[in-house]
This record gives sequence, structure tokens and C-alpha cells, in this order.
Amino acid sequence: QSLFIWIADTNNSRIVKWVNSSTALTVCGSYGSNSNQFINPKGLFVDTVAGNTLYVVDTGNHRVQMWPPGATSGITVAGLTGYYGAGLNQLWNPLAIVVDSNQNMYIADVTNARILQWKVGASFGVNIEGLTAYGTSSITFDPNGSLFFADTNNNRVLRYAVSCPTNISTTTVSSVVTTTMPSSNSNCPMIVWASNATTIAGSPIGIAGFTSTLLNYPAGIMVGKNDSIYIMDYGTSYYRMQLFYPGSQLGTTIFNATFGTGLNQISYAVALNIDVSGNIYILDQNNDRVTKWTPGASTGIVLAGNNGVGSSLTTLNTPWDFFVEPNTSYIWIADSYNNRIVKWINTSTAVLVAGGGTSGLKANQLNYPEGLFVDTSDSNTLYIADTYNHRIQKWLYGASNGTTVAGQQSGVSGSALNQLYKPFTLTMDTNKSLYIVDYGNHRIVLWLLGATSGILIAGTGVAGVLPSQLYYPYSARFDSTGALIVNDFSNNRIQRFPVLCSPNMTPSSTTSVSTNSTSITATLQNTTMPVPITTNSLTTSASE
Repeated sequence: QSLFIWIADTNNSRIVKWVNSSTALTVCGSYGSNSNQFINPKGLFVDTVAGNTLYVVDTGNHRVQMWPPGATSGITVAGLTGYYGAGLNQLWNPLAIVVDSNQNMYIADVTNARILQWKVGASFGVNIEGLTAYGTSSITFDPNGSLFFADTNNNRVLRYAVSCPTNISTTTVSSVVTTTMPSSNSNCPMIVWASNATTIAGSPIGIAGFTSTLLNYPAGIMVGKNDSIYIMDYGTSYYRMQLFYPGSQLGTTIFNATFGTGLNQISYAVALNIDVSGNIYILDQNNDRVTKWTPGASTGIVLAGNNGVGSSLTTLNTPWDFFVEPNTSYIWIADSYNNRIVKWINTSTAVLVAGGGTSGLKANQLNYPEGLFVDTSDSNTLYIADTYNHRIQKWLYGASNGTTVAGQQSGVSGSALNQLYKPFTLTMDTNKSLYIVDYGNHRIVLWLLGATSGILIAGTGVAGVLPSQLYYPYSARFDSTGALIVNDFSNNRIQRFPVLCSPNMTPSSTTSVSTNSTSITATLQNTTMPVPITTNSLTTSASE
């Protein structure tokens, strides 16, 4: 009745109340993540019945803050400060809110394309069923209690009759609690990795940047000698290759390359490799080529491709992954848009290894494959991430057909542990166990030899930035301790999942498939055995 106007002053990170046309009061806020601060708040609700209790949609902090009358700080009543994600206890760029008389908050959770009903005091919300919305900009009730919201990106307004849910699922609630490390003599029947990772490069909360401590969409990573990490990312005008030493989150730039087609340039890097001499191999997707950069060089050398886009054996079309044979330096390439795997013998000669032609589900076909691993200890048996068929294909060298060894042969995608959703890259240990980057499910799964389902070893299956979560991961490697190193691409960070416990065994000295090998232990069919981890790299003896 006072006709005061409350405004979310977004870029000033504050809430102001206009008493009249010439007088405004700052109610609360300044820039930051403390309880009395906001980052770009975009929505608010004033509960006039409760003495002007204020609810602020603190968008940049991915939370809702409640400010009782006269308070000097807010109380987080929805979301986890700074930790965006798709869990039911998380928000991701929330934009608008309305609150009913029972203190049920209705929150437009924009990036998650959902409306959450969240009771004040509850630890999680309920996804209102039947709604498919993205970009909701406002939300309100009519006098009858129906919920209206602006489904902005779909250019429509939707009306929803609110009812009490009969089933409340908490299966996507994610924890921010840090895992307690067991003592070093802990014993367990099979190897276990921590569910919460440590960020070893980039921002723990996903902040993008192009500084020595921040990353911007890391394109590729490799583990080098003494567990140093090579990372390639890019800024507004150039790529850089950085080296991160163990225990340091400060990157050292090895070289830069501007965008372009020249041999001293890179257009779009998507994968890396390093050999025992410290040569760096870069798969430059938009230039459809693989280049080698010798230590200290400012220009790359073409090893494969660079002949334009095409379907002939001497051209590539949007390649996504590659493998360098350690002894021959032959280069195997996942030539994605040609639906094939090719092996380059030299700069002018390539042979077809698997797939080719149109995409499809048949045993002799692939559907935009984006990852591969070559088991050089087993006559170059090839394992292919058949990405858009949502499966892993095993392809004997010289064979005309592949066999599905992970995911569903039918190509059906899903989030169950016997399913995959856009598997992106993979690696293998010497027990033939596969470590699959299940990109679309935001997780890493271990698939034992002969198994019909995988074992979740990293990520929760729900996208987010909590230590337990991943957001469209690109690749996974191992360090010398068996810790899992993950390129958490869309979170702009590199995550390390340490080994919590493993069977009490002396590590094996078995030589692995490639020169980057770490002996850890696992259990297969109730028999404990050593598992030397083999990665799609040659980095153990790298120069750094």
C-alpha cells in the first residue's frame, strides 16, 4: 500500500527501495559471496505479510537469500553458495522467484530449465513435473493459486495449477562434504577412488579465465614426468600450452599459438599427446590435421592431414581424437564426420581401419566416433568411442566388423550403468578394463573385461561444480599414484580423484601397453590382481 518500489539493481549487486521518484535507499548488498553480499542478483520477492521479508535471487552465487526485516545479512534458503549444478539441492543461474503463503518458494532455475518448489528450511527442492522451460524470466501467481511463468526462449507464457507432489525424489541431491581419506594401510577388495576431487588447475568453482591460475575451456591435458600436467586452453586470440608442476596451481606457459591456418598457428585444438622426447602432438580439428611441436619450437610440423576437408583417405573431416603408436609413430585418428578410423603411415599415406561411409548402427558402421584407444600389446586391437551410437566398439585389426563391449549394441542411450550417453574418450589398463569418459552423463565409468555394466568411479551423473561433480568432461588420465586426472572441460578445471584404498598388494612391474603406466590393483571376478593403468599417451618419460 506504500507503493514503494523494490529493485534488483543487478550490476551494482544490491537491492534498492525507491521511496519516491527522487529518493532511493539501499536495502542490502554489495559485490561478493558473503552472507551480506550478492553477485548480480536478478530477481526478488517481498513478503509484505511477513513484515517485508525479502527473498533475493542471487544469480551469480547460484542461491536464494532470505533477509528478515532489519537483518544485516541474509540466510541461504536455496542452493549452495558458489556451487552451480543440476542436483535438487543446487541452482544454476536462477532468475526469478515467487513465494506462497506457506513459505514455498517457486524458483526459475534457468540453466537447469526447470521450476523448483522449495520449502523454506528444506535442504532441497522439488522439480515441478510436466514443465519444459528454458530462459524463464518471471514467475507469479494468479488469485486462484495457478502459477504463471514467462517461458522466454519458447516465446510463450505457461499456466500451471499447483498441486502437492505425491512422490519426492532426492536421488539427485549432491553433497559438498569432503571425503575423509582413510589411513594409508587401508585394505579393500578392489581399488576405490575418492568421490570428491581436488582441483589441481583452474578454478574449483568453475570460473573461466585466461591467467596463470585460471583456465578457459581446456582443450587437452597430458600427465608428464613426475606427475606434471600439460594443459592447452585458449583466450580471445591465441592458444597456450601450460605446464603445471605437482603441488602448484600456477601454470608456466611453454608456447603460444595464434588462431589461423599457418604452421605456427592453431585453429581448434581438441586433443594432445606427448612422446618420450617431449614432442607435443596436437590434433587441430578445424585445420583437419595433426602437428608435432618439438621442444622449444615456435612452429609445428604436419604429420597427418592439412589437405582440406574431405572424405578421401588423405583428407579428414572434423577429427576428434588420435593415438600415436609408441614404436612406429603411426597416427590413428577418429575421423568423426567421415564415420571412420584411419591410420596415417606418413604424411601422404593413410589406410582405413574401421567404419567409413555413412553413419549407422551395423557392426561395420560407426556414428560420429570421437575417441579411440589402440591396444598395441594385443595386435593393435582398436577400441572406439562410437559416440552417437552410445557404445564402445572393439575392432580387431584387419577386421571388417566391430563388437560392442560397453553400452548397448542397439545404440540406445541412457544413464543406467549398463548404458552410455555420448561416450567421448577412453583408455584401458593391461587387464583390458576400460575407463570411459561418459560425456553426456557427466561421469567416468570403469568397465571390466566381459562386464555387462560399468562402475561409476568419478562424477555423480548430475552436472555441476561440486567436488564430486563433473560438467561435460573431455578426457581422463592417471598419475603415478593411480589417481584419476580429469579434464572437467565445461567447469574450466582439472580434477584429481585420489585413490582411497586398494588391495594390500605389492605393485606389479608388468610393462603396460604404452610407456605411461602406473601399477594399481583391482578385483576382477573376486580375484585380486595387479592392474597397470595404461593411458592413451606417452608421457612418463617426457622432458619436464
